[in-house]
Amino acid sequence: MIRVLLVEDDKLVRKSLISSFNWEAFDMKVVGDAKHGEKALEFLEAEEVDLIITDLAMPIMSGTELIRKVKEKYSDIHVVVLSLHRDFDYIQEAMRLGAIDYIAKVELDNEEMDKTLKRIHDRIKLDEQPLRSTEKTEIQAVNKGYFLITDEEIDKYEKRFRNEFTTLSIVVLGVNVLYIDYEVNITDVKKHATSELHPNEQILLVEIDSNHKLEMNELESFVRKYIDSIFFYEVEKTGILSFYTLKSANIIRSRATKEEIQKLKEELISLKWCRSDDLLEKTLYDLRELRLAKNKLMSLLLLTIHECRRIYADILAVDLSLPDEFRSWQEVEKWFRETKEIIHQKIFYTSVSEETTACIIEAIQIIEKKLDTSITANEIAKDVNMSRSYFSICFKQVVGNTFNEYVRVARIRKAKNFLLFTTEKVSVISEKVGYADVKYFSKVFKKSTGLLPSEYRKQQSKE
Repeated sequence: MIRVLLVEDDKLVRKSLISSFNWEAFDMKVVGDAKHGEKALEFLEAEEVDLIITDLAMPIMSGTELIRKVKEKYSDIHVVVLSLHRDFDYIQEAMRLGAIDYIAKVELDNEEMDKTLKRIHDRIKLDEQPLRSTEKTEIQAVNKGYFLITDEEIDKYEKRFRNEFTTLSIVVLGVNVLYIDYEVNITDVKKHATSELHPNEQILLVEIDSNHKLEMNELESFVRKYIDSIFFYEVEKTGILSFYTLKSANIIRSRATKEEIQKLKEELISLKWCRSDDLLEKTLYDLRELRLAKNKLMSLLLLTIHECRRIYADILAVDLSLPDEFRSWQEVEKWFRETKEIIHQKIFYTSVSEETTACIIEAIQIIEKKLDTSITANEIAKDVNMSRSYFSICFKQVVGNTFNEYVRVARIRKAKNFLLFTTEKVSVISEKVGYADVKYFSKVFKKSTGLLPSEYRKQQSKE
């Protein structure tokens, strides 16, 4: 059983999270809750916890500070971030600190939460498994090419061991760790490593600027982290010995700018890459050229999946998901090609042309961004360079609803999430979903759900 601690400053949100979802179905049990980071740390002193789900913005001790302290003191505890933010920077910061996933408060429903809990459950169970023999074989098969190790881990360990020794060298034979004394000349180390090489076995030598002697268990733990972080974009299946240092040009460190990542994120969410093989290859090329670290790549794809589920919920009747991990760039390409075919079948196989369908998809993205305004079909039609009448016809053919009905459903769905996972006033929520008149909003909401917004919030908090 995975023991869960919920950390959220809003009591109503904590109560909703505990009562609204089927934790037991995913071998989870909420064993406690806390209103800020300090209370969470007090709970951890007394109780065993496997998973923390924490908000980021909290008084006294924020979620980011809590993650830092948990990773320092309780490294085996997994952390998932609960946030109102969908911005890549927020998610990447959480992942950098050690979070394994994130949950967007205002986008949750029972079905979406079930998918999220399953993904988290599978990730935790995977991390609990010992290094499998197949993984050992794959590690040994990586012998000449480029290894991607996260900047964060490099910086973390460089800072940690900058005390007493100038150099600490680590040799990995398969998954066996050899300690090389710092006084050994690096040429002798390479010579020694070569002499230890067995047929069909490769060696990864990692050199770290260091001033602090490692105990063997720390050393092995450190190496295993690097083994897990190794992610190859280019690998040859033959070769003898590869020698790398952390400051060597052979190790690729992600140099992608925030602007480049944001541009690619928008390209992925646009689904243009699903229209044709040529557009897919262009997207794959752009993604590969960024040379993102493994954790950054997974964060970007995870965000893309979440955004696509949210934006295209009414037209993409298929469960998009990521594997627990990618072991090679080839697996990334395979996932993209399979996903492209699924989306292409669901969206682009309609009675309208692919170009027109692409315009409707663009329109849906614009609608999602403007739900808090008084949008009209005429305005959106102009945004995608279509006539008002033709746009309305094509919109219904692709989406299945009229423009006005689609906007109404999207607004009510967003309002439900605000009511369930925030304590904002109904009047504020009304404005956030595009209704300036709160009385009219309440009328539309009741017509859709059978309840007034306040009644819906009260009912959901009791369940």
